[in-house]
Amino acid sequence: MNLDIIEKRIPSSILKSAIPAIAAMIIMSMVSIVDGFFIGSYLGKSALAAVNLGLPILYIFLGVGLMTGVGGAIQSIRALGSQEFEQANNGFNQTLASVLISLAGLSLCFSFFLEPLSHLFDVDNTVKTEFLNYYFWMVFAYPFSILNVIYGIFARAEGKPILAFKLSLLSLLLNVILNYLFVAVFNAGIAGIAIASIIAVLLCQCFGLAYFKFKSKHFGFARFDLQRVFCANMLKNGSSEFIAQISLCFTIAALNAAIIKVSGVTGVAAMTVVSYTSMIFSMIVSGFNQGVGPLIGFSVGAKRFELAKKLRNTTILYVVVLGAALWLLLSIFHQDYGQFFVDNSDVNALISKGLPICALAFLFLGFNMTSTSYFTASGKAKQSSFIASLRSLVVLMPCIIVLPSIFGMDGVWLIAPTTELITMLASIYLLVMHDKDVKNIIEEA
Repeated sequence: MNLDIIEKRIPSSILKSAIPAIAAMIIMSMVSIVDGFFIGSYLGKSALAAVNLGLPILYIFLGVGLMTGVGGAIQSIRALGSQEFEQANNGFNQTLASVLISLAGLSLCFSFFLEPLSHLFDVDNTVKTEFLNYYFWMVFAYPFSILNVIYGIFARAEGKPILAFKLSLLSLLLNVILNYLFVAVFNAGIAGIAIASIIAVLLCQCFGLAYFKFKSKHFGFARFDLQRVFCANMLKNGSSEFIAQISLCFTIAALNAAIIKVSGVTGVAAMTVVSYTSMIFSMIVSGFNQGVGPLIGFSVGAKRFELAKKLRNTTILYVVVLGAALWLLLSIFHQDYGQFFVDNSDVNALISKGLPICALAFLFLGFNMTSTSYFTASGKAKQSSFIASLRSLVVLMPCIIVLPSIFGMDGVWLIAPTTELITMLASIYLLVMHDKDVKNIIEEA
């Protein structure tokens, strides 16, 4: 990376690195939305609710996978920025091994405990059966899906952001074709959706493996030295990702319980459809952060702190403006959105009312996610973890407990914007204090 050129062209450098990542993340989210379309259109609201009830399982996989994957990738990227190429590649291999071993263990554990988990839900047997049929297969798809994300991070670090885009596009196309075959043609039900996902991610895995085997410039598969310091820093740097995802595991379980109490399975189905908009925007912001993260990490490794700050502030501007635009768009078309996914008047009535309220969170969410990503890339694990814990547990959980009990389903829709607003105030404070510390370091140098 030529940091002098990047500093002269900050907006274009961010977009050049981020746009492929954004496209990849949007396409990745579209995989879930395509699944939702086929589930809602062909299988109904019970199947939609079953998928939502099992989301905590996904977040456990994401928590462990991203903690090891992002935590290890950050160290490798910094080593790359410091021209320590051997250490960077050693970190690459140690990261992939850690991700694969930890997630394989999770898959085996969940395959044995899905049945007991299904009895925790206060829903009818139809929903429980759909839950078991879907997640029995998905627990084996998640490790490979997360590995594909990690491949994209390393590819972007060496200036090849297009890999993640290609993998995500391939996954989307395969999911559309396979979902149609398994559900519409073979009538395989919700299990067919899951099997289609497994086939898609395995085929994408082959392309990722081929890239790092034959085309990667700095990263390649090799024997590696198991470094305890690297492992410790991996867990430390990835702790914010772990906290965010594991906290979401508990809060989504609590949220589903609150929704079932207020609106039953209909409310859970409505929340599932509304959550697709949050997923899309979160993926856009994640794409920005995945694109700019290596630039920030590289800048910090090279002691170019002011450049890192400029990259952060420009990214925040982009995501805040995009959040406002998406909220306005959804506020205009809120009555038509739900009909695309499910043909149920009760579900669509809840979606139409709740979507504009819930989407208010987009005004603040991008700021918080970018702040977390900036602190992670800068090696400030405490600040990153603190922000992540606020928006995924410390502030979120009280909102889940209090707001629905006062305002009913309207309170459910208010949870996200209230949480993100409070978290943003804390993020602003931490960024101001961090910038003061950086200024002192520069003046003393």
